[in-house]
Amino acid sequence: MKKSLLFLLIAILFNNSYTNGTELQNSNLQITFGLLEKLIKVEKSELLSLNAKYFTNSLAGEYSIFANFVSAKFDELGLKRQRQITETPNVNFNVNRITVSYSSPEKRGFFGDYFIERTVLVEGSFLFDSDKIKNENFSVSKTDTISYGTIASIEENSLPFTKGNVPEPPQFSSLIEPIIVLTSAAAIVYLFFSVRSK
Repeated sequence: MKKSLLFLLIAILFNNSYTNGTELQNSNLQITFGLLEKLIKVEKSELLSLNAKYFTNSLAGEYSIFANFVSAKFDELGLKRQRQITETPNVNFNVNRITVSYSSPEKRGFFGDYFIERTVLVEGSFLFDSDKIKNENFSVSKTDTISYGTIASIEENSLPFTKGNVPEPPQFSSLIEPIIVLTSAAAIVYLFFSVRSK
């Protein structure tokens, strides 16, 4: 009986030792690039239906990091960069807002790591300038689950839009776990010597 209890305590104590490894996570910036690429692909049919031949982008400030990437994606669609205002039909691409948000941390397993849901949101607009001017707003996002401990590595300090408000993990859990670990360890030691003495 004592042997069974000993093995049970050991199993509980080390239950998450090999199951909570942190996988490599895409950074918030990488996800934003992916969302922009997906968006332009989705709008491809609209661009072709309007017979768009030229493009411009209004990506400025911290969003200017995406300017060359967006231009390359329009190039792949066969559109040329607008050099003169008279060159139409033209499409102008702009990003209005990029945000990153995190959910409250949740623990996986009794002694497991904390995980949170991450949502990256991109909002902006296409302005189609042909026979008629047409403005189309867009909003695309991606939500996934990441390890709480990876947040510092997926944000870029030099790019504020890649950072979100990070919730604190529950204090009660962080206080009670060391007590449980110590109690379990003491019980294991006691049972180990009890079993050996018999």
